[in-house]
Amino acid sequence: MNTAHNTYEFCLTDQQWQLIEPLLPKRVYGTKPKHHPRDILNAILYILTTGCAWRHLPKHFPPYTTVSYHFHRWKRLGVWEQIYAHLREAVRLAHGKDPQPSTLIIDSQTVRSTPKGGSINPVQRRGTTRQRRSSGVSSLWR
Repeated sequence: MNTAHNTYEFCLTDQQWQLIEPLLPKRVYGTKPKHHPRDILNAILYILTTGCAWRHLPKHFPPYTTVSYHFHRWKRLGVWEQIYAHLREAVRLAHGKDPQPSTLIIDSQTVRSTPKGGSINPVQRRGTTRQRRSSGVSSLWR
């Protein structure tokens, strides 16, 4: 079993691993796993941090097929949402807050209502900005 626990700065510390390990699915059958779940999770963090393709995962991590399999399996099982919720609650408690947020803020500047601020129907030109038209547009839209 390859243990690349602290190869990179974003690899899980022992304290972080103790928080996350209980949230990962337990093996309930047969043989001993070939790769430690911490190494798989560190490999996933490598992919997410560097943005590299699965196939370009460095060789000291488990094979990319194994890492990809676990990533997608944990996604299907809702493990990522559980980890996020658990860590969010831990951070909120550490800052003396209620574990569950009570307020939701939506920034209206990030929500697009219509293209270019115009009307939804391109035939109706009541928007504040006239929409550009390509020369190939049929006469129905003019």
